[in-house]
Amino acid sequence: MAQSLAHLLRSVLIAILFCTLGCAPGSIPGTVIQVTDGDSFHIAAGGERYEVRLNGIDCPELDQAYGIEATAFAAEYLYHLVEFKIRDKDRYGRYIADVYKDGTWINRELVEQGLAWHYTQYSDDKRLARSEEAARSAKRGLWADDDPTPPWEWRRIGGASARQSGDFPAPSPAFLQWSMANNSEVQDTAFVCNSPGARAYHRNHQCRFLQNCSREIYWKAAEMAREKDRTLCNYCRWKY
Repeated sequence: MAQSLAHLLRSVLIAILFCTLGCAPGSIPGTVIQVTDGDSFHIAAGGERYEVRLNGIDCPELDQAYGIEATAFAAEYLYHLVEFKIRDKDRYGRYIADVYKDGTWINRELVEQGLAWHYTQYSDDKRLARSEEAARSAKRGLWADDDPTPPWEWRRIGGASARQSGDFPAPSPAFLQWSMANNSEVQDTAFVCNSPGARAYHRNHQCRFLQNCSREIYWKAAEMAREKDRTLCNYCRWKY
């Protein structure tokens, strides 16, 4: 715990220096400390913790095709300095924001990589529209499928609760390639069932006990699961 606090303090001090060297107007420097899924993270900034939802985009849910890939992409920014600009606040209390890393607009980058939709219900940004069209034309990411289901439709029909046991999507070749390139991080990841009664975390999304989860499944660092008093699933300990 002391090591984590020291890391956070060091990150905040670096963030202050980082901002003095040229933050964009209106932006807040911070450190990504938790990735919930492709378009939702927690950012520590100025002694506060911000739950952030990316502005103008919608990533596949974790139990959809490319949901894990989108989360893995976002997780590359775990424990890294970013800038974010708050645009609004949603009904769940999350800050709707644009997030930047070294000048890269992460919202748009997810769309360009075929890991998110332009969320036209809430955004008319022409740059995001062009990025989605380019990803569609190139059949990048989720657009490799002939008719991918938008996440807002997936949520409407029940999402994870509507799937059959054992039907959680297997990692795609793109995710396996990412795993090989980021082996140390992947070894310390956790899949967590978002159920009030759940007390375990899982090493593998194909764990037969995780398949019983009827709520959302979150992908995050195992350290964070342990901080919430979650313990490693005995089946995962033996099997994986």
